[in-house]
Amino acid sequence: MKFSALFTAPLAYMPFSTPATEKREKTAKTAPAPVKRSRSAKVKKPAELKPYRGISIVFEDCACEAVKKIGSKRFLLSDDDAPMLPLPACDAARCDCKYKHHDDRREEEHDRRFSSTLRTDLYEDSGKENRRAGKRRGRRKSDT
Repeated sequence: MKFSALFTAPLAYMPFSTPATEKREKTAKTAPAPVKRSRSAKVKKPAELKPYRGISIVFEDCACEAVKKIGSKRFLLSDDDAPMLPLPACDAARCDCKYKHHDDRREEEHDRRFSSTLRTDLYEDSGKENRRAGKRRGRRKSDT
């Protein structure tokens, strides 16, 4: 036997003697077959949640007095101040009250921003000069 043959022939009793091609075949992972998706199955981004989402309680005429006291009051969802249903003081045999979700806790007819916006618009529509814009306001030079 030649001396060089000792280094090229695989030794069956040695764990590292398996040729590299056989190792690759044994350890190669098969990639899963690609899954075909329809266009409607594409992952959509979740809708951005509005910060002032609200919740109110919807109830029937035969509801308990505890729910009737709350009425149609809207609670801010992010504050977790909405009461759990059924209410602790509920005396109904079966509570049929449900939550109703709102995009905005504020009711449209009670929007507090409306009056100030209206006032500004009326002032600008009157034709008077807007004295706030353009001039630098502040202290007089003689005051310093």
